[in-house]
Amino acid sequence: MESTVFKYSKKITRHPNFRILEFKDAMYRGLVDPETRLREGKGVMVYESGRVYEGEFVNDVREGHGYEKYDNQNIYIGYFSKGKAHGKGLYTWANGEYYEGEWHMG
Repeated sequence: MESTVFKYSKKITRHPNFRILEFKDAMYRGLVDPETRLREGKGVMVYESGRVYEGEFVNDVREGHGYEKYDNQNIYIGYFSKGKAHGKGLYTWANGEYYEGEWHMG
């Protein structure tokens, strides 16, 4: 994986709720709620465009601590709420500039 947000290892792939889900333009590898089949817990979402999200999901949405590398190579590491950057985080632009601080819903 690209970040150190969590260790994606054989241990997680042996978890009974581990699944690989295919979407139109992306693939998810991680934990899934066995009843709803929604992303729930730690996982990795890799898009065809090169975008990557590694972190936590709640009810199929980015929630909690995560790492996101965008198509343009900018990177955000921090907290998410309802799928958006929210709380403490570090955003680094591909040119090396960065902002570290509080985010409010993106």
